[in-house]
Amino acid sequence: MENYNQSYEQNQPTERGSFNNLQIDQSGKYNLAEAAKWAKFMGIIGMIMVVLMILGGLAFMTIGSQMLNSAQIPGLPVEGAAFGIIYIIIAALYFYPTWTLLKFGTQTRLGIKNENQAQFNEGLSSLKNCFKFVGILTVIVIAFYVLAMVALAVGAGMGALN
Repeated sequence: MENYNQSYEQNQPTERGSFNNLQIDQSGKYNLAEAAKWAKFMGIIGMIMVVLMILGGLAFMTIGSQMLNSAQIPGLPVEGAAFGIIYIIIAALYFYPTWTLLKFGTQTRLGIKNENQAQFNEGLSSLKNCFKFVGILTVIVIAFYVLAMVALAVGAGMGALN
């Protein structure tokens, strides 16, 4: 582990902002430009999906709420509007990684096309933020799953005692 940390520290950006021996050649530029193109496409599709999810959530809060409430489904623990609110919350969580992916695609392609280091770095920073957000969200979801399994096990154990 010490060798890894030592190697990592030696390769930290210098004052000029580049690594000691790392350069982006034509193949790297091409691959990054292709990745940025697909990221922009996925970002646009993601934004469209966010808008549709919000509209669907609002529709469910009004029309779906009336339908579920009039159906009077036994055992339904929440009102119909709660499903719409949950859908809007999911759309809100989906917005940030989609926006950063779109920003990565746009800024990185412009940076490569114009050979503008600041735009290129902004694009890569957006990609870092996207992965950071998705990683943190993944850890939170896994923690909820673990808590749910523990609660299920405790509930099953208590049910078996009765």
